[in-house]
Amino acid sequence: MKLVLFIILLIPFFSVYGQNLKPGGVQGATVWEVTEYKLSGQAQWKCQLESNPDSALLVKGSIKTINNNPALFFNKGQTGMNSTLNLGKLASFSLFTVCQEKDTISERVIFSLENNTAAEMVLTDRRMAALDVYRYANFNSNIDLYPKIYSYTQNKSKDTDAVSRRLLFGRYPGNQHLPVSAYNGIVPEVILFNRFISPIERQKVESYLALKYGISLNQAIPVSYLNSKGEVIWDSEMNAGFNQNIAGIGRDDMSGLNQRISESTQTPGLMKIGIRRNMKNNSFLVWGDNGKAVNFGEEAGIRKLQRDWKVSTFNYEGDSIYFETNELSLSEIDPLNVGDIYWMMIDKTGTGKYPFRQTRFIPCLPLSSSPGFIRFSSLILDTDISGNDVLTLLAAPSFFARCTIQSPSCTSTESGAILTEIAGGEPPFMLSLKGITNKSFQISTMEKERDHFFDDISQGSYFLQVTDAANKTYTQEIWVSNMHLWESNLIQRYKLAEGETLNLNAADGMPAVSYYYKWETPDGSVIHNEEISISQPGNYLLSVTDDKNCNSTLAIKIEQIGKTLFKKVELFPNPVNGWFIVRMSLERRADVKVIISDLSGIILKETLLQNDQYYLYNDIIPKPGIYFITLVSGNEKETLRLIVQ
Repeated sequence: MKLVLFIILLIPFFSVYGQNLKPGGVQGATVWEVTEYKLSGQAQWKCQLESNPDSALLVKGSIKTINNNPALFFNKGQTGMNSTLNLGKLASFSLFTVCQEKDTISERVIFSLENNTAAEMVLTDRRMAALDVYRYANFNSNIDLYPKIYSYTQNKSKDTDAVSRRLLFGRYPGNQHLPVSAYNGIVPEVILFNRFISPIERQKVESYLALKYGISLNQAIPVSYLNSKGEVIWDSEMNAGFNQNIAGIGRDDMSGLNQRISESTQTPGLMKIGIRRNMKNNSFLVWGDNGKAVNFGEEAGIRKLQRDWKVSTFNYEGDSIYFETNELSLSEIDPLNVGDIYWMMIDKTGTGKYPFRQTRFIPCLPLSSSPGFIRFSSLILDTDISGNDVLTLLAAPSFFARCTIQSPSCTSTESGAILTEIAGGEPPFMLSLKGITNKSFQISTMEKERDHFFDDISQGSYFLQVTDAANKTYTQEIWVSNMHLWESNLIQRYKLAEGETLNLNAADGMPAVSYYYKWETPDGSVIHNEEISISQPGNYLLSVTDDKNCNSTLAIKIEQIGKTLFKKVELFPNPVNGWFIVRMSLERRADVKVIISDLSGIILKETLLQNDQYYLYNDIIPKPGIYFITLVSGNEKETLRLIVQ
């Protein structure tokens, strides 16, 4: 006898009724129940198999959704399914389901497979138990409330038991004494094959469920997504750098899939993509992200979200799509400066490097029309039919220029370039580039296009001004460094708390070679040393010279901030009936301890958040009452009052 267990644990219907639907295009399903809406708050599991009688069970009560698909709510045994399937002999079978728990208070039974006298197999939200052969698999070390795909495959040599079997969903298994509770959560779909399916077939079924419900397949060992024909629609190896929070839209008539709006259920609200027109059969648009922070850092003179998404198309015809991001899903609070808007930046090469003349800039819809949401409408992706785009968000003025630097070399001091791309405004544009270090350098040009190449650039500081046809003006100061073969651990910007001192060592992380270091302070003073103690804000210049007398000068900006560490803190929703989120913006990177206590002062939970400037902390308190969320960092403390209904 052989038992094989596959469990996809991932942090997070339009039914197309045609001839002979197959989940994932896989033959031989004996049970395939999908939730459909009913009137008056009712839901029903609808059988998708023409060859089987409809075993759907009408369930009264609230209806939930997973990724815009309806799902049955099983309420701690009050709602459940006891379906006599009369499966008879069952030497081999493969079972798939999607579940999302409502709470994590205790271990709960999702379903059990039972014979006439006892449960043979039990799936809980934390383990799978094959009770008839005394085999167990614990699989959930991090209990969370994201939707998951569970798959179980059994392959016995024979089954001599001539018994009737049934699936028991959402209820405690019969004739068993297990330390578990009845299920409290939602189940949108269940699929059972009366045979042991192959690994490729399993991958097709899981791909179908993952796309439909916005659940990432486990990428610990990279797994590609397949359509019902077995074709690769998301290549895990080609997209290895964007293997987190995978989701997609697509249509696959063989599976009855017509997903026209989708998001990753692990990062709800962060990147939702939809299409208004019907997609053609066997067409897909799938995306994943690089897992970086969802706050903004300065790159090439603009503020760019650190997280990037790669979008991959399959048999896609370039229909216009729309994007939506909930601002609450960003870690950074109030990221827009006065006059700024959100932009989408798209890399047509699909590399994530956003190269010159291969990058598009799309402004968001007016924020006043959708408060709290960043929306982009009627946007065409994959304009070069390459099959891949990479995109991210910017926080920038409605008219700006992005400048990319090509560094000059020490042997050819004027071999550098400033590559300028213009977003917003009305052409033609007047561009003026003036040297600050070299005051004799000055270029002015009229440009009808949205990009310009400034050449003959040497190391130093420059001032760029761009004016459009409506006389809007954008200015930027640019520093150009000579090319070098080393990378310092120092960054371009630091924050200096009032009354404190910042110590920087330019030699940290540098190669074990003799370098000459020189610092120039904002007041013109020169320090011939690798180390510097900074107590005043301003622009500092670090000059590094190697043994071949090649010099590269880096510009480092020191910004003054107040003594208070907590810049802004938000708690939402409040009151709450379930999950709550605490969002924090700090003046600088610091550890924060989150302490949850009740009215009597009893501490219920402590969590340490480490080494970041922006935090998104989410948790759940199941018992109604009034609680305090205390945030502690160093000697500073912030206390929030939370009402749980």
